[in-house]
Amino acid sequence: MLKLKFPVKQLNSKVSRKQLFLFLKIAWVLCFGLLIFICLYPVSMSLTRFITAGCVVFCWLAGVVILWKFYRIGMIVLGSGILLLVAVFLLPGRNADSGNLRRSYCESLRGFDGCRFIWGGENFLGIDCSGLIRKAMIKNLIKQGIVTFNPGLIRQGLKLWVRDFSARDFLKEKAPVIQIAEAEKLNNFDHSELLPGDLAVTRSGAHIMAYLGNQEWIEADPGILKVITVKLPAENSWFNIPVKIMRWNWPRLSR
Repeated sequence: MLKLKFPVKQLNSKVSRKQLFLFLKIAWVLCFGLLIFICLYPVSMSLTRFITAGCVVFCWLAGVVILWKFYRIGMIVLGSGILLLVAVFLLPGRNADSGNLRRSYCESLRGFDGCRFIWGGENFLGIDCSGLIRKAMIKNLIKQGIVTFNPGLIRQGLKLWVRDFSARDFLKEKAPVIQIAEAEKLNNFDHSELLPGDLAVTRSGAHIMAYLGNQEWIEADPGILKVITVKLPAENSWFNIPVKIMRWNWPRLSR
């Protein structure tokens, strides 16, 4: 009887391992699919960002376990993830050139020109006014952090990604911005005081726009329902109402 029990236990153990790996593979595929769906889903909120972070971590750890039977590949996946985490979150950052950040920020903003307007949207499939301002800066900071090997910029981009800022939050300086001026309407404002990348928020906190230079502004217009670039002077109503002019707090962002 004892000889019969051991093979049965061994068989059950093998079946359990196969079932576990099958479950893990199915879970990985489902989680990866959910991650793609969330990345494509235009509306961004705290819940979707939390799920995104969880899916990324799970896909990495599950991938390590699934590939561990190919020992070297599993070690490479594990080691690469650890090195990436160390590089992004532990290595010191350094100050970045604000002029380069402004130029690359304006390029990121222009990349959304023509996108449709969706409340709460924050990607190329749909975006709103504050989403345009935030998403372009997040993209800008992470991209510049990678290109210049500056993990401080990547951390600031991720910090901005985690936190939600509405147009009203920019107005109240809850976002990393400072007020530099006020205008009764942008059509009559002296643009020589502005720098590319500066922002204009309506005094009601209902709308926010970004300055591109040469008296051009970009906005996700809730009336036209898309992202447009406006050359002043313009008949657009947003440029004929009181606004506060804000500037990104570049020194804080570049640490």
